[in-house]
Amino acid sequence: MIYQETKKALGTDCLITLNTPDSILAKKTFIYLWKEIEDFENRFSRFKSSSELSKSNINAGNKTKISKEFKNILIECIKYSNLTDGLYNPFILPALQSAGYKGSWPNPNIFNPDLDYSDRFIKDISELKISGEYLTIPSDSALDLGGIGKGYLLKELTREIKNKFSGYWISLGGDILADGVNINDQPWNIFISDPKNENNVSIVSNNKKFIAVATSGSVRRSGAGWNHLIDPRNGLSSVSNFLSASVVCDDPLKADILASCFLLLKTNEIRKIADKFKVDVLLQKDFITSSSRNIMYLGNRSTFNP
Repeated sequence: MIYQETKKALGTDCLITLNTPDSILAKKTFIYLWKEIEDFENRFSRFKSSSELSKSNINAGNKTKISKEFKNILIECIKYSNLTDGLYNPFILPALQSAGYKGSWPNPNIFNPDLDYSDRFIKDISELKISGEYLTIPSDSALDLGGIGKGYLLKELTREIKNKFSGYWISLGGDILADGVNINDQPWNIFISDPKNENNVSIVSNNKKFIAVATSGSVRRSGAGWNHLIDPRNGLSSVSNFLSASVVCDDPLKADILASCFLLLKTNEIRKIADKFKVDVLLQKDFITSSSRNIMYLGNRSTFNP
């Protein structure tokens, strides 16, 4: 039996699908997962003044006591910032706000002025200091967990439900994970839409195994002269030739980070990082057709159909 629920959370549409004959287990799992998603948003949203993230930004320049989970997220931030040579950087919030993305989407111009750090600056990841249960960031900086938060959350959610169901898939906007099979004992098919025409899709099959798919684009969350993908090397919005990048691998956190990073790079640079991290990538300029020169595949071409 397929059980499915959808809600608005994390600034996007979230959907959970479970394949199980046990309706009670499904109900309990939905309650648990939605609570975890809600708690994560309340604790780490940059748009909530009461969140742990906001309190750390407000207290920039001083030691801030942080939770074990926040520390774990920040350790991942440091790890991937180093692995990508600074291409991923959680210190981008001042530049993101300066570009125009201050309030929660779809109302970026409606915001809490107390959470406006547009007069601060991007810092090197080496200036993010963790000592025991305390965090210190420069007084003229601010952190943002966009580009890692959803991937981290998906990774944590799957720890609790893996092996409890015949199959399941969870979508947090552009970040998706899938495992097992559907009601017909067939693999799940994940659809990746063209950024300009949702009727054109590419399909990724999970082949009855655990996979993560993350898609990042510069079209939907954008304004006059800006988009939400900030290049930490210059503080400016992405000017990539590609409208979207989709990454497929076995780690939702890795997929989330790299999907955004790829839209800051030239094609040859994307290829090098895709090879380094051993991920499959779909890069889209326009409509999805098997013969279009506007589509580029890196890694295992057969991951995508067409």
